[in-house]
Amino acid sequence: MACLANSAEPSSGVHFAVEGTIVRKRKVGPSCTRLALQEDCKSVTTTVFIPRRNCEIDLALLSPAGFNFLYLGCVVRCEGTGSDEDGHRNVTRCTLIKSAGNVKLIKDVLSLDNYLSFAPSFDMTGDELRALKEGSKEKAAVHSIIERVTGKSAKVPVKYRPARVRRRDMEILERMEARGANSSSSSGECSDDGGTPRPWSMCVPCHQLSDVLTFEPRQQPSSEPIRNLPDGLPEQTISNHGKLTRGEYLDGKKDRQAEWFVARLKRFDPPPRRIVDVGGGRGDLAVAVASSLPSVEVVVVDCNGSSVEAGRDYARIRGVADRIEFLTMTFGEYLALYNSAGNPRGVDFVMALHACGDLSDQALSFAEDNKLRFVVCPCCYCKRYLRPFRPAWRGLCGEDEADALTRLVELDDHRDVSIRAMTVVNSMRKGAFRQGGRGGGNGVKLEVFDGRMSRRNFVLVGE
Repeated sequence: MACLANSAEPSSGVHFAVEGTIVRKRKVGPSCTRLALQEDCKSVTTTVFIPRRNCEIDLALLSPAGFNFLYLGCVVRCEGTGSDEDGHRNVTRCTLIKSAGNVKLIKDVLSLDNYLSFAPSFDMTGDELRALKEGSKEKAAVHSIIERVTGKSAKVPVKYRPARVRRRDMEILERMEARGANSSSSSGECSDDGGTPRPWSMCVPCHQLSDVLTFEPRQQPSSEPIRNLPDGLPEQTISNHGKLTRGEYLDGKKDRQAEWFVARLKRFDPPPRRIVDVGGGRGDLAVAVASSLPSVEVVVVDCNGSSVEAGRDYARIRGVADRIEFLTMTFGEYLALYNSAGNPRGVDFVMALHACGDLSDQALSFAEDNKLRFVVCPCCYCKRYLRPFRPAWRGLCGEDEADALTRLVELDDHRDVSIRAMTVVNSMRKGAFRQGGRGGGNGVKLEVFDGRMSRRNFVLVGE
């Protein structure tokens, strides 16, 4: 970023060009937006005015065109004239030179059809940006771009702006906690006493496996000869979850969760024989279960074709492909197939590890309708992409209450609030059961595993 020699005094009415970082931005009436630009070679800022049209920035003046990139921290080049009676520098063209490390800005850019035109502002080539977007999840792509434009090391996590706790949402959480507590037993703990079913009541989750499985960080990578890494990427590659390498994520997170599931399955009597793994993806959990329980067969259902193919390869390499069936389809399609086929090879158990949003509820509904035992760990509480399917627990409260609770669950910057909201939502999930001796949640337990394995650590268990 250089001080441009062809900058002119605003009163001259001649062309000017100024390049600098946006340090202040303010709307000035309906006609323009005022920017304060900090040039490298000046100690004071330069003020320019961007015309507005119908109360919005005139996108025709921006390059790349059609998108408002005027965020604080962006480096832009503004050209125009200083010809009005107030001597204002009126911008006739504004070009993005370098993007700010702003999460919303980058996410919005990646959603554009012409996102490749922003590659130079990310200090990337078009091919690099295309490969990053197509080969990574959104969060990982955004994280990588922020690292590129800010120059921060990959091992230094980018600070996202903490989400705000809405007062209205907290009022709803407190009201729902009081509602659940009023219908709970005096102890407020999970119970299977066979009493009169109530719509739902608050349940204190228990650490069912604290005596057999504790979290002790591994000092060395797993001794397992085969690692389930995407596309053969090295373990040192930063994972899609941003802060950890792929090897660290497998050792400290994914593998530990699979171990918990295996240990929990071993406590069922009689043990499961044929399990459906809902949203099983690359087969980490299915392979761990099949490897540890030699008499168990697993059916993995996932709609991501590339993940399913990777899972088949992983199962074959681990020597359990003969006991794992991978199906590329939505769980809704699997349900239709399951029912139409008359259950020729019916399952007797349902498991789901971090099945997103309504998918966890669909797995619970399938288990309830078919009187199957289950272990389901929900995730991504805000996602509603299975409409017209409606989770049963949402019928126990208003839509505004359900939406507020799921928003609060996702507030990882406010962990205590997130845990409270997860407790309410999963207590309602437990209370929504009505069949197979589980009316009002009897026969269903709410358990947790160590939060260091995952922040979405609440598990519903039906025995």
